[in-house]
Amino acid sequence: MFQPLDKETYEGLKNDIKERGIETDLFVSVGTPDVEDGCILCGNTRYKIAQELEIPDDKIPYKTKTFRFREEAIEFALKDNTLRRQLNMYQKCMIMKKMEPYAREVMAIKKKVAGSEGGKIGGKLGSRDGIPNKPKVKVT
Repeated sequence: MFQPLDKETYEGLKNDIKERGIETDLFVSVGTPDVEDGCILCGNTRYKIAQELEIPDDKIPYKTKTFRFREEAIEFALKDNTLRRQLNMYQKCMIMKKMEPYAREVMAIKKKVAGSEGGKIGGKLGSRDGIPNKPKVKVT
């Protein structure tokens, strides 16, 4: 969904993590229907760099999040990543265009849930859903 960081920004982040470690927690999904436990919602680049620097998983700070359904997980990941990244207007528009079907699903689900705690909605979260498969962290 999001373009990889350019080489200069990536290397800058890598050097910062090498010097100071990961200071901002990753967010990992646990117990969310149709999302694999351990799916990294926010922090994939930091996790990739940690692997390159051979930082053990138990030294990577993370928080777990549980959502009622996968669309909430997608919405959370989009908000976090969109606010964190330096995106130009064109990039934001392209992301919005790709995410329009999910935005419609989220709005419909929110309306439905407002009246009841309905059943399982949607399919399994994965690469076919617009968010690439995430590296898995060990959740203890």
